[in-house]
Amino acid sequence: MGLVLSIGVFATTSKTFVVIYHLLAGLSLASFSVFGASFFKNAQLSGITLALVTILLGVLPKVLGITGSGTVAVLSVLFVPCNYVFFIIFMARHERQKMATDLVSAALQSPWTLPGIVFLVFLII
Repeated sequence: MGLVLSIGVFATTSKTFVVIYHLLAGLSLASFSVFGASFFKNAQLSGITLALVTILLGVLPKVLGITGSGTVAVLSVLFVPCNYVFFIIFMARHERQKMATDLVSAALQSPWTLPGIVFLVFLII
């Protein structure tokens, strides 16, 4: 997935960076799923429930129009799908300006002021 996005969507950003981010996101989503599944006794119920929760957490931040830096930070550290959505938006704002993604500074014309490295640290946590 990282290679496909780095070639087709994020052409100016380093391919290795996009692939590494997607590897970290995949590992974080796997641990998120295992943690969520530990609350259920039935494996089928846990799989269906976590799939729906993951989809909702991926869609809701964009639909609700969350713009505060504090809210973005809290949602990104607690929920991996929110982190993924916010980071893709972060990279897309750089691509819109035909610039490579800069992890140290905030995205241009972004409603929040978090640098990209914060999202990577949250994935590692």
